Amino acid sequence: ILMGLVPLCLFCFIMFFMDNRLKEMVGQKTSLMVESDLDHIVKNVHATCSTTQALIQNEVNNALNVARNILSSQGGMVAEGPTREWTAVNQYTKKKHVVTLPGLAIGEHPMVKNMSMDSPSYFVDKVKSLVGGTCTVFQRMDQDGSMLRISTNVVKKDGNRAVGTYIPARNPDGSANPVIAEIMMGRTFRGRAFVVDQWYITAYEPIFDSTQNLIGVLYVGIAQE
Repeated sequence: ILMGLVPLCLFCFIMFFMDNRLKEMVGQKTSLMVESDLDHIVKNVHATCSTTQALIQNEVNNALNVARNILSSQGGMVAEGPTREWTAVNQYTKKKHVVTLPGLAIGEHPMVKNMSMDSPSYFVDKVKSLVGGTCTVFQRMDQDGSMLRISTNVVKKDGNRAVGTYIPARNPDGSANPVIAEIMMGRTFRGRAFVVDQWYITAYEPIFDSTQNLIGVLYVGIAQE
């Protein structure tokens, strides 16, 4: 009997070992398949996001072309009337300070302070009605190139237009603001940027006067959300 049990025990041991090896091999194969599937999923999601952002950026670029053409057809941005006092609010830190800047107009239309979304704002609302998204006209505040929103349909959390907020030349951490840095080089910034309270896909184009002095910025953008 004992002699008969030895082969049986050996057989059971071999089968047990092979069963564990089979489970291990199956587990390894399954893990590799799962990792491969996850890799494909991540790549597909990334490709989808990249394509979507490219499409939105293209839409923003087209909107900038429309805004630029309207601005040009109206006579561009020019100095007009007396100086105006603004309470400028840093869009990052929310700190305020008072600045006095030259009056500006688009053609024959003075750029007046309008905080209410219930009251139309010339030019920026016209651009929005044609291409959607948001539009802003900035005025240069200082030598560093900080830009003040003097007319916009970007809305703050309180429901009012973000008129009076500004993009500082330097971020709170002391680094150069990428939008302002590009503008000060006389180039158009295109891409993702923080606007007042949230992130947008944007285009910012410098505005020059008749003597090629940088006096402001034309912006269009679509909320990233």
